[in-house]
Amino acid sequence: MTHFEIKSNWNLIKAKLKQKWAYLTEDDLECPEDQHEQLIERLQQRTGATREAIEATLREETLRHSSESMYRRFLSRNWLGV
Repeated sequence: MTHFEIKSNWNLIKAKLKQKWAYLTEDDLECPEDQHEQLIERLQQRTGATREAIEATLREETLRHSSESMYRRFLSRNWLGV
C-alpha cells in the first residue's frame, strides 16, 4: 500500500468519523505522523467516548476502507511511513 492510498483512506475514515460525531473539526481529526495517541486523546476529550469505543470505531472504519494491515500501521509509531 502506498502513502497516497493510506492518505486517501484516512480521508474516507475522517468523513465517517465526522458523520458519527458531526461537531468534530478538521483540526480535531488532524493526525500527523507518530501522533496517533494525541488523536485518540483529542477524540476522547471532544466526544466523551471511551478510548475503547474510539479505537473500535477507528478499527471498524479502517477495516471497512482498507485492511487489517492499515489499522496496524495506524497503531504503530510510523503509520504513514510506508
